[in-house]
Amino acid sequence: MKKSALVLLAIFALQLVAIAAPKDVSFPGKTQSPVTFSHAKHLAVAKMTCKTCHPAIIAKMKSGANKIKMADISKGKFCGICHKEKGKAFAVAANCAKCHVKAES
Repeated sequence: MKKSALVLLAIFALQLVAIAAPKDVSFPGKTQSPVTFSHAKHLAVAKMTCKTCHPAIIAKMKSGANKIKMADISKGKFCGICHKEKGKAFAVAANCAKCHVKAES
């Protein structure tokens, strides 16, 4: 019974995060497919808050205001702060398809 209540509570909490999260943000790719950043996924799965990235890592909160490049991410800036070898999340090296998702035709 307790386990069922916890599962329901977790599902409810994830739904609240998804409702409260800002919209997804898309970044065009020059040589790869575009990247769609999911605020809801990062807030729920990674247990982050808006203050984790804003304003220290991602300074401007207007879509397209930050020029995020793979070279910068590979140097440990922007997404690369967490997404690096031995970081908090998967490394970007050799994991292109996790972010650069091809649109279904």
